[in-house]
Amino acid sequence: MAKLKQIMSISGILLIGGLFCLLSNVELEYIVNRRITIFESYDLETWEKQFITGAYIVCAFAAFISVLWYGLTQWHFKVVDWKSVGKRPLWLFLFFIIPIAAFLFGLVYLKDYVEQGIGWPAGFYAINSMLCYYLSTLFCSPVAFKYTPIGATLVRYWLHY
Repeated sequence: MAKLKQIMSISGILLIGGLFCLLSNVELEYIVNRRITIFESYDLETWEKQFITGAYIVCAFAAFISVLWYGLTQWHFKVVDWKSVGKRPLWLFLFFIIPIAAFLFGLVYLKDYVEQGIGWPAGFYAINSMLCYYLSTLFCSPVAFKYTPIGATLVRYWLHY
C-alpha cells in the first residue's frame, strides 16, 4: 500500500508538470502572441517553437526538482516529530533557486530575442517553474513534510485536504 501511495505522489508531481506544459501553450496563445513584436530577421513560427521548447524544458526541470524533493523527504530525511522537521530552509532554497534558474535559462535560451528587447518571456518561465514546484510540493509531499511549503496549513484548511 505504501508503494502505491509513493507511485501516486510521484505521478501527481509529473501530472502537475504536464499541466504547466499545457499552460505554457495557453500562455503562448492568449498572452504572448498579443504582446510580441517580431523584428524583420525573425518569424513568429520560429519564435513560438523556441518559446514552447524552452517552457517544456523549464517545466520538466521544476518537476524534476519536485521529484528530488519528494525523494529526499520520503527516503533520506528522518522525522521524529512532524512539527519540528526543520526542512523549510531547504524547501525555500529550492523554491527561490528554481525561478532564478528558469529566468536565467530564458535569458540565455532566448538570447537573440533578448538582445532585440523581447526578454520578458523569461519571466513566464520563472513564474511557471515556481508555481509548478510549489503546487507539486504542496499536494504531493510525503505526510511528514506536507506542511513544509509556505501556506500549506492554510491551503489544506481551505481545501479540507
